[in-house]
Amino acid sequence: MKFTILQQLLKKYQKGDATDAERFVVDRWYESFENERKEVPDLADDAKKERLKARIWRNIPRPKKAQIWYMRRPMQVAVSVIIVVGAVLAIYTGLFRTGESDLVSAKSEMAAQQITTAARQIKKVRLPDSTEVWLNSNSILDIPKGYGMGKRTVRLRGEAFFDVKRDTALPFMVGTDGIIVTVLGTSFNVRSYPSLQQIKIAVNTGKVSISDTTSNPLSVLTKGQWLTYQKSDKSCHVDDHITSVATSWRDGSVVLDDANFEELAQGVQNLYGIRLATNNPEVSAYRYTLTLTARMRLEESMRVICTILNKHYKEEETGDIYIY
Repeated sequence: MKFTILQQLLKKYQKGDATDAERFVVDRWYESFENERKEVPDLADDAKKERLKARIWRNIPRPKKAQIWYMRRPMQVAVSVIIVVGAVLAIYTGLFRTGESDLVSAKSEMAAQQITTAARQIKKVRLPDSTEVWLNSNSILDIPKGYGMGKRTVRLRGEAFFDVKRDTALPFMVGTDGIIVTVLGTSFNVRSYPSLQQIKIAVNTGKVSISDTTSNPLSVLTKGQWLTYQKSDKSCHVDDHITSVATSWRDGSVVLDDANFEELAQGVQNLYGIRLATNNPEVSAYRYTLTLTARMRLEESMRVICTILNKHYKEEETGDIYIY
C-alpha cells in the first residue's frame, strides 16, 4: 500500500468518515503488525540470547530411563519442541502480568494496607466484604485499618475497576485527587493518574454518586455513562461511554477515543514501562483514536502512532521515547 494512500485512509479512519470497506482495510493493516513478529523480543545481543537459552534449558525436565516410549527419536523431538515453545511463550507473555495473589484479610484488627502495581502489571484484590478490585498498571490502592467495620472507604491513585458487594447499610466510597465516588453495590471504573489533568469515572452496572472533597454533589451516573472531571478548574461533564473503551485495560489493551497526548503517554507507560515525550505542538495537540495491545511490541506501537502523525521517534539515552 502506498504511503500517501495509507495516510489518507488513516485520517478518514480517525475522523470516523471511513466506509466499511476502508475500515476493513485499516483494521487488517493494524492486525498485520502482530503477524510480522518473526523473533522473540529483547534478543538484541548475544548475551541476552544466552540468558534466554539458559532459562529454557533449566525448564526442560530430564527423561526417566524407565519411560521407553519417551526415548524414541520422533517423540523426543515432538516433546522437546513443545517444551521449548512453551518456555519461550511463558517468557514472552510474562511482559504483561495479571496477579490475583493480593487478598486483603477480613480480620477487623488488620493494619492499613497498600496495594501497588508496576508497569505491565495488573492485580486483582478481594476486599473483606467480597468486593473485587482490578488494579491497573502504575497504580496504588490504599485500604485503611478496619475496612468494613463501620465504613468501606479506599483511596486510589491510578486506575481501577470496582465490582462492589451490595450493602445498603454501608456505602462503598473511593477517594481520589479531587472527587469522591459513593455507591451501594455496582461496578464501575475510576481513572485518576497524577500525570493526567482529568479524572474519569465510567459506570458499568448500577448507579454511582460523585461529589467533590467538600461534599458538594457533582453528578449521579447510571449504566453506560461516564463523568470527566477537570482538575484545573474543577468543572465536569457527563457523556455516554463504550464499555470496551473504559475497561479494555483489563484485557491488556489500551483503547483511546479522542484522547490527548498525556493519555496516550500514560497508556504507553502502562504497557511497556517507557516514558513517551514530545516538544512538537502538533503531536501535543493531536486527538488520538487508536488501540494498542500487550501483544504488540513497542516498535510496532510506535510505528502505528508515528504513521498516524506522519512523524518520527527516537530512543533517548534514558530509555524514554521522543516523538519529533
